Amino acid sequence: MHRVLTIVLQGYREWTESLGPDREHVIQRFQGEWHRALWSSFSDVGAVVHQLRYDVALGIANNVEPSSINNAFEKIRDIPPVTPEIYIRCGEDPLTAHVRGYECGDAEDSEVTALHVDYENFTALTDSTSPYTAFAKVIEIYGRLLSLCDKYRCLAFYLGGDNFAVFTPSINEARLLGSDLVELGMRVGIGIGRTPRKALTLATDALDRLRRGDEGGGLAVRYH
Repeated sequence: MHRVLTIVLQGYREWTESLGPDREHVIQRFQGEWHRALWSSFSDVGAVVHQLRYDVALGIANNVEPSSINNAFEKIRDIPPVTPEIYIRCGEDPLTAHVRGYECGDAEDSEVTALHVDYENFTALTDSTSPYTAFAKVIEIYGRLLSLCDKYRCLAFYLGGDNFAVFTPSINEARLLGSDLVELGMRVGIGIGRTPRKALTLATDALDRLRRGDEGGGLAVRYH
């Protein structure tokens, strides 16, 4: 079973519109503060929570105690200028848990499989074209990754630069997705851990091994 968090800022659009036309600098400052608070508070308890569109964030929280999730949320709930609400749902895969999940109850959580992915030729592309052109390529890849997640029932987050984090139902889907991504010119680190933070840490370690040339083939796996 996979445990997914959705954090929604209720009344966010109305708040932004109340700021008047010279508002974007205020909105952008808040979005940066909120993003930092989410990562800091939930990482401390072993979860991974990432902005989806700034008024909505998604998180993976397998094997994180409900009390720890609540404590992490309470630490940051007074930061936004509007009311945040948190929803915790479970499902047989991360995507289903988010889209049409059910109350978690006492069901046992699955271990977490994470991918840390980057575009192998990003620096060369940036040097030969421009940062803007390279960024456009990364956004194109993100769109393809999101489509693949419909197939493999995963959730994918853009981390900045040419980096993505993906959470799949199991190692089986991770390997299949990873093979597809390698064909698109990506390097894929896969990590399997008890909590989302641990799995992503192992995935990052696997990706670093590929970057250093310690492993070849475009895909590496680290287990807890």
